[in-house]
Amino acid sequence: MISPFKLNILITIKEIAKLAKVSEGTVDRVIHNRPGVSLKTKTRVQEILKKNKFQKNIIASALAFRKKFTLATIIPHSTSKKQFWHEPDKGIKTAIDEIKKFGIKAHCFYFDDFNSESYLKAFENLLEVNPDGVLLAPIFYRTSKELIKKLDGKKIPYLFINTNIESQKNITFIGQNSYQSGFLSGKLLNIILNPDDGILIVKSQRDTDNHYAIDSRIEGFLDYFKMINSQQNIKLTTIDDFSTKNIEKYLLAEQYGTGAINGVFVPSSYTFKMAQFLEKNDLKTIFLLGYDASTKNSKYLKNGTIDFLIDQEPFEQGYKGMKALFDYLFFDVMPNSIYNSPINIITKENIEFMK
Repeated sequence: MISPFKLNILITIKEIAKLAKVSEGTVDRVIHNRPGVSLKTKTRVQEILKKNKFQKNIIASALAFRKKFTLATIIPHSTSKKQFWHEPDKGIKTAIDEIKKFGIKAHCFYFDDFNSESYLKAFENLLEVNPDGVLLAPIFYRTSKELIKKLDGKKIPYLFINTNIESQKNITFIGQNSYQSGFLSGKLLNIILNPDDGILIVKSQRDTDNHYAIDSRIEGFLDYFKMINSQQNIKLTTIDDFSTKNIEKYLLAEQYGTGAINGVFVPSSYTFKMAQFLEKNDLKTIFLLGYDASTKNSKYLKNGTIDFLIDQEPFEQGYKGMKALFDYLFFDVMPNSIYNSPINIITKENIEFMK
């Protein structure tokens, strides 16, 4: 049975959107004072909201009778605002601030994205709070598949952000199509390189076999060149980690000095580490393509050492993920099975307009 409360909230949002001739997402942004709406549109929506004040009061009164929920999130930790996972975490916390007035309790758990043991421990701590729903970034593929069985066993609903694992019972996935983004990366390098130029793909040993999204990006990248029957010399190098010492140890041996490598693909947010290496060794003529417009990566994009970054609006992944979990539990609203983040191509010419 659909509750009168649920019916009211859905109809109200739809009616406001229809009257204002905007999307429901735009109405949501105005309600929560989020960016991305022009002043003219914001004013029009606010006027309609004001006229529907009585409806909103009814909804607010009904909330007092609903069940209280405990939500939990588990994502990699970030040590500074310059790192990729700072943005999804920021999005999650922004959403939590908006839904806590409905009596929602939220617990955030973090792990080292290069350490599966820290992931296991964080997951054990998560289970101890007995959550009603879980948002997780399952970047450790094999480990996640085993841990998800515990959520299934307890009948705890969950959703994925950033990395998707197929054939699971997650209510939705919010993130980029990793394979397609890798495919696009291959196309970009193919456009700017000559047919006989060498390409190097660089990944960390810590990524091997566990970081599903990174492997999927590499697969898409290689498949593009297979599709066009390219004779491009492409080599995959796996280094211990992205420390400066290891980058120099491995990559100086990859024929950089002879000019055999003309393009580098880094399928992770550690592209800035490669940029540092290229600058130090006066190899800035090598084309460099990587992921995520973090502060560290953006610095080298702006000065031309990084040529392209593939970005995926990480804030929105965290924000939309938390809101989707809340809507599912609180209003019984089943989300779409997949919400693909955009595959944004960022260059030094457009980065200031992407923020």
